[in-house]
Amino acid sequence: MRNKVQIIFYSVLIAVTCALILTAFFCGGFKNPFVFSDMYSFKKYFINKNVDSGVIYVDGAVFYVGYYTVEIGETYGDLLIRAGLIEGVSCFDVYGGDLDKAVDIRKKTLYINFFDKAGNREYVINVNSPYFEQFALSLGISADVIQKINLYKSEYGKIQNKSILETVLTADEYAEVFYMLFIGESL
Repeated sequence: MRNKVQIIFYSVLIAVTCALILTAFFCGGFKNPFVFSDMYSFKKYFINKNVDSGVIYVDGAVFYVGYYTVEIGETYGDLLIRAGLIEGVSCFDVYGGDLDKAVDIRKKTLYINFFDKAGNREYVINVNSPYFEQFALSLGISADVIQKINLYKSEYGKIQNKSILETVLTADEYAEVFYMLFIGESL
């Protein structure tokens, strides 16, 4: 009788200990690298005003397009250093965003604009926009590049990411225009 009670006691103790360890592990939130790692998709995150971090998709005049985890208080300059901001970009939104300004973690996307050779700010173009051709011509993108992108879209539908552009365009063409484009929804 005594052995049965001891076995039941230790079995319950082990079960409770395991439950506490698993609960502690899976309740780590954003700070737990095993549950919410950057290698998982954006859908694993939720953006809430009351949390200390958020996830922003950065595209446009940066070398490394993608999702970035941003802590409260981190500046746009800090974020864009990680995204590989191209040389010559000193502000990034319609209102002349300041690189020293704290990131608004409620934003889900950030399209980085660029400056032309004369120093005039230009706005990146959505390759999936129905007005892509007109906007691209106004930025001086060559007719050959525009035609290649439009042929791809007419055959396969909207462009999903910039790696598709790397296969559609030559390396020189891509290097010339990648920062002028972003991948958005068709409007």
